[in-house]
Amino acid sequence: MISGCFNNLTTKRKVAVAMSGGVDSAVAMALLLKDPSIKDIIGLHMINWDNRQDDDDDDGRRKSCYEEDLKDANAVCCHLSRTANITIPLHKVSFASEYWTNVFEPYVEGIMMGQTPNPD
Repeated sequence: MISGCFNNLTTKRKVAVAMSGGVDSAVAMALLLKDPSIKDIIGLHMINWDNRQDDDDDDGRRKSCYEEDLKDANAVCCHLSRTANITIPLHKVSFASEYWTNVFEPYVEGIMMGQTPNPD
């Protein structure tokens, strides 16, 4: 049985939380902050798309969903930092190349073969 197997930890742990900018990751981080066995916590925001490859919007600006998500993830880390009276840094990690090769290209290939793939 897995439940309870971490209850006897005496060392403080360092934890990284994948921060999407959404509610689920914000709640996960908030709950982890209540765990007394955690010493340090950081946020990681994954960037899975290279916006330089996107088409321009009608007004000439680049489309950018990840910038809003990053802004939201940063706001969560800032808010929880103030609430918990600690510093929670947020780091950007780019997986754009890996996402293109391992997720997007197989997705397009699946469509071209008449399949209905689920990209991620």
